[in-house]
Amino acid sequence: MDMYKIIITGASGFVGANLTRNLLKTKHQIHIFTRKNSKLWRLKDIKTKLNTHTVSLNNSKILKKKLLEIKPRFVFHCATYGVLPSQTNFSKLIKTNVIGTYNLLQALEECNELSKLVNLDSSFVYGQKYNSIKENQIAEPITPYGIMKLSQTNLVRYYSIEKKIPSITMRLFTPFGRFDQPGRLITDIMKALITKKPLTLFSPYSKRDFVHIDDTINALILASKSPFKNGEIFNVGSGKYYSVKEFVTLASKVSKTKIDVNWKNKQREFDKLGGNGYANIRKISENLGWKPKITIQEGLLKSYKWYKKNIHLYVN
Repeated sequence: MDMYKIIITGASGFVGANLTRNLLKTKHQIHIFTRKNSKLWRLKDIKTKLNTHTVSLNNSKILKKKLLEIKPRFVFHCATYGVLPSQTNFSKLIKTNVIGTYNLLQALEECNELSKLVNLDSSFVYGQKYNSIKENQIAEPITPYGIMKLSQTNLVRYYSIEKKIPSITMRLFTPFGRFDQPGRLITDIMKALITKKPLTLFSPYSKRDFVHIDDTINALILASKSPFKNGEIFNVGSGKYYSVKEFVTLASKVSKTKIDVNWKNKQREFDKLGGNGYANIRKISENLGWKPKITIQEGLLKSYKWYKKNIHLYVN
């Protein structure tokens, strides 16, 4: 197997860090792009093994210079802003998801060694869809984040078809597992289970398609090796959905630990704006040979064991 140079944008984030850690097990040369103020706690123990570059996607000159220096074979575009309810700065939404992506695509036009750009999208682009959601359904985002991610993916598709930048878009539903963000559902549940402290949660009946992070990363790697290069879109989900309440109950069951939850029946605005659908994964299954291997119960148990061992990362 040849050694390739791989660039990961947004490597300090939940998906980006898990992808970085996975690819580091190969003999490829891993380059990560991070911002000046990026928190690298997810990569602290492996940082010396990485080629770390402080690069803002909004600085087109430095971005282009770095890309031409590195000459990547693969680029995984994981950089994002807006997925957390607290990330509401409209200017940052546009700069990160749209302008940053545009600058990346402009620079990649001159990278002749590029075999594939793997673009990360979000199920938020679908808007308030229900039941099984296919990739060819009309995207009707009703959140600023969903709108920006759809713009990002449309940009990637345009550059792929018109400028011949080989790309593929992976539309993620709700990945969960190790190194997830503080304040996210899986982290809050695991902290409550391990510390035995009560937990307050909203939107008990809001449904999500949860897919374990290991399955998600496998989908991204398969995408990079696939023959698809014209901006094709693939859903990445479990093909099932669970309510928040069901998810909490399952976590308690697999960990054999009681959890004290103070349920607020009031739905958060953030949850109202998402759909109650789940990924139709027929396209990715038939074309990339991908199916999730980890059940929700297995994923929750893996998460519980990891959080128990690494709770110091989340509790002072």
